[in-house]
Order: sequence, then structure tokens, then C-alpha cells
Amino acid sequence: MMHGWTAFWEVVSSPGRLIFGGWEFMLAWLWTRPWGLLVAILLLPLSGLSFMLIASQATWFRSQEAALTQYWNLIDAELANHPATQSDEPALVLEAPVTPYADLLLERVLRLDRSNTRANYLVATQLAKIGRVGQARFMLRQIAGESTAGFAPAHAWLAVDRATRLGVNSQTEKNLLLHDLEVALQWEGLGAPMRSLYADLLVSEGRVSEALTVLANAANTTPRLWLKVAAVANSTNRTDDFTRAAQKIRERVDPRVNDKTADVADYTDMANLSLLEQKPDDAIRWSQRGLALATDDAVLKRTLSEAYRAKYISESDFANHSFRLELLDAALKADGSNPGVTQEIAKLIGLGQDVSSELDAALREKLTSGQATALTHVLLARRQIIDGRLEEAVGHLEIARQISPLSPIILNNLGVALARTAPDDKEKLTRAEQLLRTALRISRDDGKAELYDSLGEILLTEGKTLEAVESLEAALALDNTRLNTRRQLAIAYRKVGLIEIAEIQEAYVAAHSPNNPSDNTPGGKEEQAK
Repeated sequence: MMHGWTAFWEVVSSPGRLIFGGWEFMLAWLWTRPWGLLVAILLLPLSGLSFMLIASQATWFRSQEAALTQYWNLIDAELANHPATQSDEPALVLEAPVTPYADLLLERVLRLDRSNTRANYLVATQLAKIGRVGQARFMLRQIAGESTAGFAPAHAWLAVDRATRLGVNSQTEKNLLLHDLEVALQWEGLGAPMRSLYADLLVSEGRVSEALTVLANAANTTPRLWLKVAAVANSTNRTDDFTRAAQKIRERVDPRVNDKTADVADYTDMANLSLLEQKPDDAIRWSQRGLALATDDAVLKRTLSEAYRAKYISESDFANHSFRLELLDAALKADGSNPGVTQEIAKLIGLGQDVSSELDAALREKLTSGQATALTHVLLARRQIIDGRLEEAVGHLEIARQISPLSPIILNNLGVALARTAPDDKEKLTRAEQLLRTALRISRDDGKAELYDSLGEILLTEGKTLEAVESLEAALALDNTRLNTRRQLAIAYRKVGLIEIAEIQEAYVAAHSPNNPSDNTPGGKEEQAK
């Protein structure tokens, strides 16, 4: 015992021996331990854990990819029979309702892959479907850059949106639409109407060759676009392109006509091609054959009307006041809303006094023989309006409306005549207003200035001053040269207390009125082009 304490005391009392002894003990302990076995024992579970982590990560990626593939297959299956897939504009396909199941699948795709382009496109179009169009535009512009080529269907959707909702109000917006369509053209789902619009934009920019190339390429898969190729080529004097397009149309239609399988669209194409070739008789023949299959086809009716109008123009001697009125009447009968026919009638109505007696004699002969047509009654009403015989004019215009109920020029003149003959008859004024609103609904933009003017006059007579102001201002927005419109607008402004603005309009009229303005004459308003 004493020896042990002595040894302990010697070590403790000598720090050097303490450190050296401790070092020797540690080395001997480390040297005698089985470290290889210990490391192996420790590394084995760590290696297994690492392998499991790597395997599980790879499995997760494979599972995600497989899940995405499965979801997309299910989405494609859900959309395959969607009614909107038959639309001419596939870019808007998902703005129609889709099944809740498809919505759920899209949500799961985005959970797995938030940056998935196609999923973002589909979700965005769904947002547009429920009215969140602004948010849809933002999302789609993220995957379809304004100056870069992005996801082609998104560019297509944005182009359709611009063309159908937003409109093109500046060159910048037009350039953006051109860019979107250029990229969208790479997508086979871009419909024929948007390809046609792209061609129209290219033509307006003077890029006719590009436009014809776009249309010709599209026509290879949509043969009916060859008529558009022919129309563009004809309007730009590209004879070779027109000849090629005409040949393509005939190669497609002739065999179908010969084996009696031609449809309405085939006859429409041939009728319009004949019009482009300035062969109105052929156009009439093709149109009538098509209408034999579909008596109410609006496109064919318009084509037939245009064919008769073309024949009327080619066979009338305007210099000597010799008119083939029966052809113009046939054009009116075929399609009373044809703006081209309206324009020709307006020209006749606007003829000077030097030929009015010749026209009257021809018209009265038709009336006497029982062959009076809508055109006959319109032109006779014109004579009576000039003479101030408004009641008689109303009678002729009522008959004309019965014959051709959708002619804006007839509806316009009848509405105004009714209002002027019975300014205190509420029932007649209401009918006159309805006639003008119908005319506005069916008329093209280039004829609406006169209709808004007439509606404004009727609304003023009814005492609907604020509505009259709105209508008259709309007329001026379309044609700011209308002095009679400004006169009525000044009256309306005074009635609502806007004296200063009324004086501005009156000053403009005074400064721009000729010494003997035609629109000051009784009934002169009806003589203007409708």
C-alpha cells in the first residue's frame, strides 16, 4: 500500500512524468484497440442510410415524372371529346367549361411542377373562362413574351384576345398582334380565321408576298382558303398567284360538281371566284345552284346580291341615265342588307332634278303594270319626300319594307318619315325608334353615321334628349363633316343647358355651310347616302 501511494505521489509531484505517462498510456490504448472493426460497424448503417436516401430520391423523381405523365394522359383524354375542340379557334378551346375532374388534374400538375408551361397555359385559359381575363393575360404573357418567341398556343390565345376583345388602336398594338400571330403560326392548332387575319395584317403592312405564302401554306391543309388567296392576289394584281389559286379551287370543286357531291360551300366558292373574275352571270348561276340546296344561306344570298349588283353596274349607262333597275332590284331582293346595294340605291336617290322625271316615268310605268318592286317604291318615295308629300312617301316605304324587311335604307327612311308625319303620336315615334335600332343592328359601320343621325332626330322628337345627344355624337364620331347632325346636336345641347357647347356647334355650321346647303331642303336628309 505504501509503495502505491509513493508511486502516485512521485507522478503527481512531477508534472513532466505525469504528462509523459499519460501520453504513453493513450498511445498504448489506441494501438491496442480494434478500430477497423469499429469503423466497419459504424460505416455499415451509415452506408445503408445513404443508399436508402439516394434510392428514395431517385424513386421520387421517377414517381413525379410518372405522375405528371399520367396526369397529362388523363387531361388529354378529358379534353379529347370536349365540344370546343371543334372550334375554328383552338386557342380559345378552354374558355368553354371543362369537367371538374380536368380542373383537379391541372391543379395537381402545378403542385408537382409550378413552372410547367402547358399547365400554366391551361390554367390561364380556365381563368379567362370564369371571367378573370386580366389575370389570364398576365399569366400567358409570362410564357409568351412581347418580343420573344414563347409557348405558341399562348401567343395564339393572346392574338385572338387582341383581335376579338381588346382591338387594335395603335401601331404598337398592331405590331404586338403581328408578333403573336407570327409565333402562333408555328402551332398547328391555329385556326384558319386567325391565319386569314394574319394575312390581312401583312397586306396592310405592304408584305403581300408573305401574306400569300401564309395563306397558300394554310390552304394546303384547309383548301377553302384558296379563295382567300385568290381575293388577295386579285386585289394586289398578282396574276400568277390568282391563276394558281383559281386552278386549285376548280381542281377541288369540279369533280364534286360532276359526281353531284358538291355542297353549299363549294357553290359559294365558285360564285365568289366568278365575281373575282368579273363574270357576274356565272356568279348568279353558281349562287342559285347553292341556294337550291340551302335556301336561307346568308353567305350565298349576299353573294347572289353582289352578282346582280355587279351585273347592274356593268350593264347600266350612267352617263345617259339608263339604268338596269330590274337587276338592282334583284340584288335588293336577294339580300336587302347588302351595303353595296344600299350604296347604289343611295346614288339613285341622290340624282339631280335633271333626271328625276326620267326615273319617275320608268318607275310609274312599273307601278301601273303591276311590276313595282321594293326599289320602285323606295325611289317613288324619294320623289314624294322632295315634294313634301310625306304621308304618300310613308305608304311606299311601308310596301318596300314588306318586300325587303332587312334593308337599312328602307328602315331608315321609313323611320324618319313616320317621325316627321306624326311628331305627337307616341306609338308611331316608338315604332320609328325601333326601326332605326333594327337598321343599326344589321348595318355595317360604313353606313351607321346616317342611321345614328336619324335615330338622334327621332329621340329628340320623343323628348329623350340625353339619348339623342349620345346618338348624334356617335354619328359625328363616324363622320364629323355632317352639318345637319351638328344642327340637331346644337338643339339637343341647348335643351340640356349646355349653351356654350351648342354655340360651338352652331358656329361650326355657320362657317362650313354652303350658300344653298342641300340638307336644308325639305326631305333632303333622306337623299344622303345611307
